[in-house]
Amino acid sequence: MEKGFLHVVGKTEENEFLESGCTKTRLTGVAGCYALWKVPEGRLMQFFCLDFEREGLKGYKSLLNGTEEEQKDMMKEAIGVYGENFENLSEREMVDLLNLMYSINLKSHLPLPGKTSEYAHMLTRERTVPESVREEFDNKLSKKMETDFEAANYYMGRALARDSDAEKQLLVTGNRLDLVDLPGRSILLKNEVREMERFKGTRYCNCNALARRGTDYFLLMARLGLIDTVEGVKLVSSQFLAKKDLAVGEASMIIKRTEYLIIYKVADMDCFDNSLRVEKPCVEKEAHERGILFTQFKRNNSHYKNQTYFMNDDIFGLYFLMDEGKLIAATYSGEGLQDINDFLGKPCFSDCLTREKAFYSESPLFYHIVHQGKGKSSSK
Repeated sequence: MEKGFLHVVGKTEENEFLESGCTKTRLTGVAGCYALWKVPEGRLMQFFCLDFEREGLKGYKSLLNGTEEEQKDMMKEAIGVYGENFENLSEREMVDLLNLMYSINLKSHLPLPGKTSEYAHMLTRERTVPESVREEFDNKLSKKMETDFEAANYYMGRALARDSDAEKQLLVTGNRLDLVDLPGRSILLKNEVREMERFKGTRYCNCNALARRGTDYFLLMARLGLIDTVEGVKLVSSQFLAKKDLAVGEASMIIKRTEYLIIYKVADMDCFDNSLRVEKPCVEKEAHERGILFTQFKRNNSHYKNQTYFMNDDIFGLYFLMDEGKLIAATYSGEGLQDINDFLGKPCFSDCLTREKAFYSESPLFYHIVHQGKGKSSSK
C-alpha cells in the first residue's frame, strides 16, 4: 500500500474514472468527497475535504492499490468525520464540485492541500461553475430533515455561519426577520429548542442559542415556523428576536461538560502540525493568541436530532498546540480519552510528543485556557 505522492495521476489520458461520492453533509458547511480511478499502476483512491464556507479544498489524501479493508479504513479516517452517507457523483459532477471549491481557495488566496500534482489537472482558473450547478450541489448534498429538532438545529447553525446558500435549503419562503444585528460568521455551540406550538398547520418553536465569534460569546433568541413537506421538515419563517453578549466564564458554564485532558510536551511543533494534517486531513485549524487549536469531529451528526444541541457532542478531540511548547488534548468521554491516547501514540508522533499526565475536570478548565485573551481569527 502506498499513500500519496503519485506523479502518474497527472497523466489524464491514461486514467479511467471508476466512481465518486460525496457525503450528504452540505448543511454542516463541510463535506468529504472521494474519487476512484484505474491508473497504470493499479487502482487509485483520492480523498478531498471540502469547506463550502471559507476554505474550499482544505484537505487531501490518496491510496494506491489498497485492499477493500484499507480503503474503508482510509475513508473512515480521511473523510468519515463528515458523515457516513455518500451521494454518488459522475466524473463531471466530481470535477465541477472540486472546481467550485477551488474558486473559494482562489477568492480567499488559500493554498491547495497535499500533493497538488496528483489532482491539479482537474482544476482550472478559467472554469466557471454556473450558479445553477452550485444550487444543484446544495440540494443534492443536503440531507432530508426528519424532525423539527433536527431542522431547527441545522438552521440555527447555518444562519449563524452566514451560509446563505445552505440556509435556503431549509428556509423555503425567504421569510426571515432580524430584529437584532447579528455578528459575522459565528459558530453554534448550544441550542435549546422549546415551546412547540401549532397554528394553522405550522409548528412554532423558540430557540435559545449560544454562539461564538472568535473569542466573543453571545446568546441569541429566535422563533422558527416549521412544516412537513415531501422533502422533509422545512422552515416557513424565522425571527431573530434578542441578543445578549456574554463573558467567557458565563459561556463556559452554560456549556459545562466533563473534560478529559492529556498534557504533552512538544519537542517539535512543526512535526506535530504536519503529522496531524497528514493523519487527519479534515481537522479544523484555528489560530489563537496563545497557539493553534485543532478540532477533530466524529463520524456522524446524530446530535442534531437532540432537543438540546451541543457542538461538543460532535467533537472527537480538541488539540491545543501552545506557543510555549505544550499540547493539551481534550475530549468529552472516557472512551474518547482512550481513542486520543491511542491516536497520539502512533509512531508518527513519537519524535515530537512526550506524554506528561492525564486527568479530567468538572470545571471548564480547557475553555479558560484556550480562550484566555483575544483570538487572532474570528473563525467561521
